[in-house]
Amino acid sequence: MTPSSSCPVSLSGTAVREMLAKGQRPPVEFTRPEIADILIESKKAGV
Repeated sequence: MTPSSSCPVSLSGTAVREMLAKGQRPPVEFTRPEIADILIESKKAGV
């Protein structure tokens, strides 16, 4: 966790889930690309 002043990205959980369901990576400021890829694959698998 970091203070909001040091993180320029503000996304809701719903927005992130929608991005992942569409196969889109959240910004790198939000999560690392390799983690986003794992989350996208898990969404595709219905996990």
